[in-house]
Amino acid sequence: PLHGWLASLLSFGQPRAVPVALLLLSLIGLALAAWAVSRLSVHFGRTPWGGLLVAASPGLLFAASVDTTETLGAALIALSFLAWIRNRFALAAVLIALACFDKEQYVTVPLGLLVWEAVQWWRSRTAPVALPAKLLALSIGPVLLANWYVYVHGHLGSWPSSYESGNFGPPFVGWRDAFQQ
Repeated sequence: PLHGWLASLLSFGQPRAVPVALLLLSLIGLALAAWAVSRLSVHFGRTPWGGLLVAASPGLLFAASVDTTETLGAALIALSFLAWIRNRFALAAVLIALACFDKEQYVTVPLGLLVWEAVQWWRSRTAPVALPAKLLALSIGPVLLANWYVYVHGHLGSWPSSYESGNFGPPFVGWRDAFQQ
């Protein structure tokens, strides 16, 4: 629901301004994602030009052209990673929660960060620093999203994850079908 909420805020509740608000969300998402990836690149000893990967991503450019959630999601995820490596776990928790509300599939981001922490712990053989804060930061987004699902189900009588027949299938089947047409 995050994308719709932000579009409503940016359009000041004016339906005619929603397309401009969606375009602004896409452009803001691209800019923030590029900046965050640039900072991540520098953190890991690479060139700041790494942020241009965002501008060179065909998927993100297409998402910006059709006003989907991926550009904002890329920004939220990259900013989450940046906050995480800078040990700003409260900020990371907020960004992860926002990412989960931007697109449900982003609940995998905390799982990825958990694997990252496990690998870091395994490599260094030292106890994880700020473990309770990290676990809280990783769990808050999925927990809030689960509560949102319960809220929607209670008010609308349907789970947000229930899809129409044919809208969900094995990977790449949609591509195969599209290319056959």
